[in-house]
Amino acid sequence: MPTRKLAEFKTPIVFFAFFGLYLFTLHPSLAPYRDAGEMATSAWTLGVSHPTSYPLYILLGRLIDSFPLGNPAYRLNLLSAISASGAVALLFSFLFDSFGIEAALGGCALLGFNAAFWSIAVVSEMYSLWVLGAVFLLSVAWKLSEKYDDNLWFFFCFSFGVIVSNRLDFVLWSPGLIWLALSDVDEKSISFWAGWAFVACPALMFFFGLHWPIAALAAFSAVYARKTPNLKSWVFKSAVFSLLGISIYFYLPIRSSAGPWLDWNHPANWANFVQSILRTKYGGTLDLISENYAKGSLFFGNMVLYAKHLRHNFSLVGILAALWGMTGLARSKPRRFIGVFTLYFFSGPFFLLLANMPPNPHAMAIVNPHYLLSDAVLIFGAALGLAEWAKRSKILAQAVVVFLILFPFITGRLSEENRREHFFDYDYARNIFLSAPPGATVIAKKDVQLFSLWYYQTAAGWRPDLNIVAQGLIGSPWYENSFAKRAPNLFLTPLPNDAAWKRFLAVNSPAFATPDADVPASVANALNPRGLLMGAVPGDLNVSQNLWHFFATRGRYSYEAQPDFFTSDLIDAYSQMSFKEGTEKFKQDPASSFEDLNRAWAMHWIFPGPPAYLGYAAYLERQYPEALNFYQIAASLGEKLDFLAQKYRALNGTIQSFKQSCSENMLQAGAIEEKLGNPQEARKWYLKSLATRPSAQAHYNLAVLTWNSDPQNSQKELEEALSIDPHYAPAVKYLQILRARVVR
Repeated sequence: MPTRKLAEFKTPIVFFAFFGLYLFTLHPSLAPYRDAGEMATSAWTLGVSHPTSYPLYILLGRLIDSFPLGNPAYRLNLLSAISASGAVALLFSFLFDSFGIEAALGGCALLGFNAAFWSIAVVSEMYSLWVLGAVFLLSVAWKLSEKYDDNLWFFFCFSFGVIVSNRLDFVLWSPGLIWLALSDVDEKSISFWAGWAFVACPALMFFFGLHWPIAALAAFSAVYARKTPNLKSWVFKSAVFSLLGISIYFYLPIRSSAGPWLDWNHPANWANFVQSILRTKYGGTLDLISENYAKGSLFFGNMVLYAKHLRHNFSLVGILAALWGMTGLARSKPRRFIGVFTLYFFSGPFFLLLANMPPNPHAMAIVNPHYLLSDAVLIFGAALGLAEWAKRSKILAQAVVVFLILFPFITGRLSEENRREHFFDYDYARNIFLSAPPGATVIAKKDVQLFSLWYYQTAAGWRPDLNIVAQGLIGSPWYENSFAKRAPNLFLTPLPNDAAWKRFLAVNSPAFATPDADVPASVANALNPRGLLMGAVPGDLNVSQNLWHFFATRGRYSYEAQPDFFTSDLIDAYSQMSFKEGTEKFKQDPASSFEDLNRAWAMHWIFPGPPAYLGYAAYLERQYPEALNFYQIAASLGEKLDFLAQKYRALNGTIQSFKQSCSENMLQAGAIEEKLGNPQEARKWYLKSLATRPSAQAHYNLAVLTWNSDPQNSQKELEEALSIDPHYAPAVKYLQILRARVVR
């Protein structure tokens, strides 16, 4: 059978094989993934999502939503699975044509079983469509590099514009794609262009925070590399075809002018339209988290995590194949290599430098899908490497391919990525709605939690009587105008402090906050629990407790046992609210709180709050050994949290909060050791508390410990206590007594 016909025969098999895999592991409804709920809401209502608004995905999503198959979110999950399978099949066809069967199968295995790729193939997000576009453009650029053709080039320009309308950050690939596509022109200097690509452009973007240099570099690359007598005409046509493709963005002002349910930034206004496309008003970074850190300060930590990602998904064998292939390309076709390396540089290391995300689970869950563009380049390099190995030894190359296919399953990838019975997000939204009384206002903040409520209220029609308010969007004119159409009597105002929160809750009563809302501690402590919500209305613990009996909680509700951050975060909401309910019951009767405290602790083991309360309950019952055990556990968990916070580069306020809680539990452990007649053990705990976070209480306890045996040391400790808190009354009182003794 001729080679081309063989590829045509096998490509559909590859598509349906991977589609079957993704279909088997597909989320049954909305997935707890960063923007999945927002994308599903926008697709269902034909809305305008957050910048850059992703018009291509929203339009395709609305199209697939029109098919009566399952629920709307499941249809979007199907769109992702189809796009992902298409990307793998297209990669197979391209690699088979260009480099042979070993390269094609190895490349498919590295992409199709990639954990980051698999995770976005089963959720309602735009990433798998993004990767499909990347594979397509890479294959077209490579064909152009082998034999340039004007018609194929203009089709390439049009396709690039269409794909950019799905995710604008695909522009990072534009200089490399253009150089690769036009790399058959040998007269132009590589070093001159490389200086602009790898020095001037990155410097302007990094040091000055500019975005236009990457577009300027792309335009310069086309003009510099193309050798044609009709350059002006060629440039004009290239620009026209590119703009024709990207014209999908005009969906935004057209739809915005019609007043959709979600009208983020209201791009019907021309200035807002430009801001939405360029993401300038929303924030030019990957996520606003990065703005809390100095530029470039997190780069090396991110590169370490990236290296772990590569080892997890490529294995050492795959990485070696990629290095082998890229090295061979650099030797044999240096101009093409520069183009391919540029793709990798801007979407890999340089992207991570600009993203500047802290190495914590939340930030890494955001970064994870963004590895895929650079992964695609390395997969292409690995295919080149396999092709070279096949020339030397077919058996070796085939053995490597078999290993790359089996490696993910040997390491448990199927169980890690299987979401076919994953109902955590569905149940969370259901339980939130169950917790809210009729006509309530519910304020939420985090993406998954908020967007899930949006989706189930709009697409599923749940609880239309509720006002779901986005804490982070209050104060944005477009949001207030949009909400005024749905709830004209609702009072919206920014919530920067305690007073604003109290006013909001009082005016919009009955008003509640979800556990993820950023509520000031003084306000949160005064709110009453009601299932998974907390509100300023009079609480009834019996009602709240009964709600828990009606909650749907399918799956294993353990924070530490989940395969992804976002699911863990949902479980944390249950743990926090069960803990709050337990603390409220504790005020009335400590014994009645044990069920809630133990449930909170079982859901989230690294949570010092429940054992601290259980320790206090045992202390009140004079069960000192049991109380000591609980406080020791609470202190140990606090140290674990402190360690993780510093490892993950958490903000200083978060770290100090963990340290304070840990220090207080150490003080309690020391006090109980005193009760048990173990002064030396008590001293160790007090010193440990001071080392964790200096406090007047710890110094005072040390002073009391040596009150009779070493008055001089007691005086020193009391003075230290007052140096930390000059108004600490016990230290003031007993220091005066000691000084009076000396005078007498």
